[in-house]
Amino acid sequence: MVNLSTAEICGNDIASLHEQFHFQHVPVDGEFSQKLKLMLTTNLEHSGAPDDLTGALGSFNLYAAIGSALFSYEVMSRKWTVEIKGIWVYVKDNYTFTDKQGQRSQYLGHWSRDGVITIPLDFVAATSRYIPYMESPVTIGNPAIRGNVHYPIHNSDFRQWALHHQRGGDFIIYSDRRFVRVVPSIKIPL
Repeated sequence: MVNLSTAEICGNDIASLHEQFHFQHVPVDGEFSQKLKLMLTTNLEHSGAPDDLTGALGSFNLYAAIGSALFSYEVMSRKWTVEIKGIWVYVKDNYTFTDKQGQRSQYLGHWSRDGVITIPLDFVAATSRYIPYMESPVTIGNPAIRGNVHYPIHNSDFRQWALHHQRGGDFIIYSDRRFVRVVPSIKIPL
């Protein structure tokens, strides 16, 4: 019998674990219907401000990777069997600020120094070439108070800022991973 611990094999490096052992993923808020529901909920329940998860990740993928497996060899049948005893569950998200050639720049929200809001029309405009973005600032409350004026931001704005300041760029993040025991374990003949 051989006991396989993927975290040990990967030196506890989540990127290596993902590359070598992930086997399943589920998209979260990546489809149009999910995004529409999220926008409506945000506007109705949170006055247009995204919740912490949406603000931090937007749409993302939840992944599963093999965590612990036991390999055994049956002498009588001359067959190997693997028994999956646990999996790792984690989030992986890509932050990219590029736009497809010939398409308009992706809307990232209306930003101020104190937060981000989304404009429903701009959410719909992001899915259509024919509906224009709202390119003017939006005020929440007294415009004389610092942070109450929100400005429209797109991928192209971020790219210009990154070039000007020689900072920023695309990146990949992984959440902490959670080990989940598989009960009953999954046995697979090899």
